[in-house]
Amino acid sequence: MDWDTPPAGVPWPVWLFLTLVGGPAGASLLFTQAAARLPGALGALGRWWQQRRRDKRDEFLQSQAARVDDREIKRLSVRYDELAADAEQDRIRHRAEIAEVRGEVQELRDLLTAANSRLWAAIGYVRILIDSHHKHAPAAQVPTAPDKLQDLI
Repeated sequence: MDWDTPPAGVPWPVWLFLTLVGGPAGASLLFTQAAARLPGALGALGRWWQQRRRDKRDEFLQSQAARVDDREIKRLSVRYDELAADAEQDRIRHRAEIAEVRGEVQELRDLLTAANSRLWAAIGYVRILIDSHHKHAPAAQVPTAPDKLQDLI
C-alpha cells in the first residue's frame, strides 16, 4: 500500500486519520506522551512505552549513582585509613610524651621530697643549736631568725 496516495473513494480526512494512526508515522505516534494520555486501550501502548523509558532512565541514573557511590566509598575508605594511621601515630607520640612528662614529674617529686627533708633536718638542727646556746650561755643574746623562718623556729 502506498501511503502517499489515498485509494479511490476514501475522503482525505479519513485517509489522513488512517495514515496518522496506521501509517509509518502512526506507529511512532502511538508511543508518544500524548498517546499515553488517551484512555483505555488507545493509550495502553503509549503508557507502556513511556513507563519503559522512565524505568530505563531511572535504572541508568541509579547505576550512575551507584558507580559514583562506589567511587566515593572507596575514596572515603582510603581517606579513613589514612586518618586512622595518622591517629595511631599521634597516639604513639602522645603516649611517649606522657611517659616523659610523668618521668619528669616523678623526678621533681623526688627532688622536692629531698629538699623538704633537708629543710626540716636543718630546722631541727637550728632548734638544737638554739636550745644548746640557751643552756650554755643563758645570758648571751641569740640572733633573731629571718622573718621567713620565724614560724618554723
